[in-house]
Amino acid sequence: MYQSSLVNRVVGVFHAFGDASAFMPYQDRFPNWQQVHGRDVRVLDAPSVQAGSCDALITSVPGVPLPLRTADCMPILMASPGCIAAIHAGWRGLVAGIVPHVIAQLPPGPWVAAVGPAIGPCCFHVKDDVRALFQEVFGAMAIDLPQMALHQLRKAGVEAESLGICTHCNPSFCSFRRDRTEKRQLSLVVMES
Repeated sequence: MYQSSLVNRVVGVFHAFGDASAFMPYQDRFPNWQQVHGRDVRVLDAPSVQAGSCDALITSVPGVPLPLRTADCMPILMASPGCIAAIHAGWRGLVAGIVPHVIAQLPPGPWVAAVGPAIGPCCFHVKDDVRALFQEVFGAMAIDLPQMALHQLRKAGVEAESLGICTHCNPSFCSFRRDRTEKRQLSLVVMES
């Protein structure tokens, strides 16, 4: 199980990256939702709800777990006293502005965030059209998804860190690009009190 020292500072919040066994106590309360590589957000006010198709969840209700399933995309877990958020951010969502879009819907902080295991710049190879899109949106030729997400978080005043784990390089994590697998690792944030 991997955790963020920043998110650990928020009292009453449990979070973890990549360890399904850590989520067993919460699985019966997971929302039913489908991640779609966009920027739609759902605010949940109860556990076990239908959340539809979206890529971010927000709640201020204790006991409502916010799970993510990823295999190269970034799991971004956010916490503040009284509210939490979970963002599934692949390259498409990042270009679409999911991170600032979610932040705009959050109550005032202070907020902390952690970018979990995701494909790193060492292994994220794209075609010229995607590279041109990143240059247009971010002004960057080198594509480092976790660093781009950190930049967006910090620009909005969120204290943020990345775990710095590349899913493609590390065989203990699921990587769609490496294995063409349907397997995913789980990430979760929940307010316990």
